[in-house]
Amino acid sequence: MVVAAQADVAVAIADFAYDPPDLTVVPGTTLVWTNADATPHTVTGGFGDSNTMAEGAIYRHTFNAPGVFPYICQFHPNMAASVTVVPAAVAADSPIATGSPPGNRADRSDLATVLTLMIALLVAIRELLP
Repeated sequence: MVVAAQADVAVAIADFAYDPPDLTVVPGTTLVWTNADATPHTVTGGFGDSNTMAEGAIYRHTFNAPGVFPYICQFHPNMAASVTVVPAAVAADSPIATGSPPGNRADRSDLATVLTLMIALLVAIRELLP
């Protein structure tokens, strides 16, 4: 799912899972995780660490650079998810981001959209390498 530019995108931590588990966003998007479980959890990845989140705790992080950012719960490593940040121009071409109705040309070009996103990710990864 590609999320068009937004200030905040909610991610619930419930039933020992992140919901949604995988998001694609544009730079400048802030994810807001909320722990709905009575059990403590963390949001821990290369982008940062929430530290221990008790029930009702909130952690926010703004993703500014393109890339793929996996994360886990330090207490429950089977809880895994990821955030993919793509350039806004790539996201704008997505049928999900533009809200294209079913059956139109954008709907028939899903393969092209996926390939475009993959190329954008490869370019972003290449820029991160020394």
